[in-house]
Amino acid sequence: MLVFVIALKSPKISTSWEAVSNLFERCIKSICNQTYQDFQIVVVCHEKPKIEFHNSKIHYLEVNLPIPENNIQSRHLDKANKLLTGLAYSEKFSPSHVMIVDADDCISKHIVKYVIQNPHIPGWFINKGYVYREGSKFIYLRSKAFSSLCGSGIIIKYGLHLKLFKNGIYDHQITCIENSLSLKPLPFAGAVYITQNGENIYLDNSRHSQLQAQLKSKGYIYFIRDLIQYRPLTKKIRTEFGLFKINQLS
Repeated sequence: MLVFVIALKSPKISTSWEAVSNLFERCIKSICNQTYQDFQIVVVCHEKPKIEFHNSKIHYLEVNLPIPENNIQSRHLDKANKLLTGLAYSEKFSPSHVMIVDADDCISKHIVKYVIQNPHIPGWFINKGYVYREGSKFIYLRSKAFSSLCGSGIIIKYGLHLKLFKNGIYDHQITCIENSLSLKPLPFAGAVYITQNGENIYLDNSRHSQLQAQLKSKGYIYFIRDLIQYRPLTKKIRTEFGLFKINQLS
């Protein structure tokens, strides 16, 4: 069994709780769209989101943790505390693996089947995935090191999950757990990292502009090479990842 663990931000630090809830609903629908149903979802939150979608595989844990301050370090700590709470709770399901998913991202519908078919593997990092700017008609294929950018990039055996936390903070850039134990690259595009939706705590507008500037600074050829990674957001991609417009959630 694979257990997905999600840490949901507090409405008290959300620009729009309605937007947070809508993004989370799309995320949770994306997870529930798996082709293989041997999974559970644990959501750790200060307050349950206001959504219409329900599934018996979704388990909400409402916690009485301190509301984080309005800075990135405090929010990272809040996220880590929620994830650790959810991971501890996951033990009741006796999972072979766990995957941490950011509450506004979408994942491939093939993940659970692949994990269940490979129970002996210690874990995977998502090497290839998509980056999507909310509302765009195009999507960017990041062909390597996707997990270094996206918090929804690691699948790991239960029992090894504490290796993902450094100084109390979740580190999704890890690919080597121990000297002799490394995560394997997932052999297909595993997730969609959603940017500029107004509620992502990692990639705000200024950071997005900074990344774009870095791409351009690497030279014309690199920029062209990067540009061709954009492709139309097709129905096939939307269906595989459950990446539908927010106003099409119902």
